[in-house]
Amino acid sequence: MKNGPWNFNSHLLILHRLKEGEDPLIVQFHWVDFWMPIHDLPLGFIFETVAQQLGNFIGAFIEYDVLATQLGYKRIIRIRVRINVRKPLKRKKKRVLPNGESVYVRFEYEKITLFCFLCGKLGHGESFCPIRDHHPRQEYVFN
Repeated sequence: MKNGPWNFNSHLLILHRLKEGEDPLIVQFHWVDFWMPIHDLPLGFIFETVAQQLGNFIGAFIEYDVLATQLGYKRIIRIRVRINVRKPLKRKKKRVLPNGESVYVRFEYEKITLFCFLCGKLGHGESFCPIRDHHPRQEYVFN
């Protein structure tokens, strides 16, 4: 459970450890914990409080990898976040520095499986995206 997320044939396996007395027929399999490197953090923003804010923006912050602090010189931190897999994944966030300058921090998802860059959701690729069904001839630009 702790070393996940797990996948089979490029499809995400969502696991849940049942608690005593929990009804397995009503368990919702919507949440997965991901380790995430966050890139392009401005110098001076590599703190656990910033990691918690970014983790809660992405999903629900779980943990800050203090052993990855050596990546700070590359402006990278690593966090563990619980994500609702029914929602699109977030790829970046704008941060405004004290001097008024705007920068974007980028999110990566470790051990990510089948992912659609059109709608941002897990479980299918661009070829099978419902968005493509509605606008089949449109050219898409990825940001």
